Amino acid sequence: MRIRKAAVAVGASLVLAATTTFVAVAIPAQAADSSCAQGQLCVWEGPNYTGTKHVNPPVTCEELPYVVRSAKNFTDKLVSYWWGEGCIDSGSTNEATWPGESQPSFFFEPRALGWYIA
Repeated sequence: MRIRKAAVAVGASLVLAATTTFVAVAIPAQAADSSCAQGQLCVWEGPNYTGTKHVNPPVTCEELPYVVRSAKNFTDKLVSYWWGEGCIDSGSTNEATWPGESQPSFFFEPRALGWYIA
């Protein structure tokens, strides 16, 4: 009887351990698609990749003549998007896309871009 109770306790422990173990799964970067080729930075003036598309816009931390509302980054660089002119940190909101990452809609209206080596 004692052996049976011990076996049940061990079995229950194994089931509990199996159900509470978390496994980290790597999510691959999004592959380039027909709307933006590998090696390109594509930005759109509309959300969800709509409106006028700009391919490889100047990424010099200068104010763009348009607002970026969505982007696909298929370059090998981290791209930072800034609300403020000249990629200024103080009082300026920013967001970034890593290589292979897409952003269908920004929570603000980026007006400048900056490259960073990822």
